[in-house]
Amino acid sequence: WRRKDTAKWYGAILTVSKSKLALESSDIAEVIDLRYYPNKLEKLLSESGYYPGWHMNKKNWCTVILDGSVPDEKLFELIDISYKLAVK
Repeated sequence: WRRKDTAKWYGAILTVSKSKLALESSDIAEVIDLRYYPNKLEKLLSESGYYPGWHMNKKNWCTVILDGSVPDEKLFELIDISYKLAVK
């Protein structure tokens, strides 16, 4: 997904092998890559369901596995944050 005003990416939905997320499985997973606050990213990544940005810059992006482990409300919040961060 791209912002219309800046043409910056703020999200991408992907299908990847779980092994790409450093999980011990070759099963396929649906994920979303989102921008996140660089100074808060490490804390977020310590929680279940969050991984370093798989297809994007790992300093500014996180990957969320879409398997229900992250509640919808949190996912919507992360999408809003990502949209707001895609301004530069």
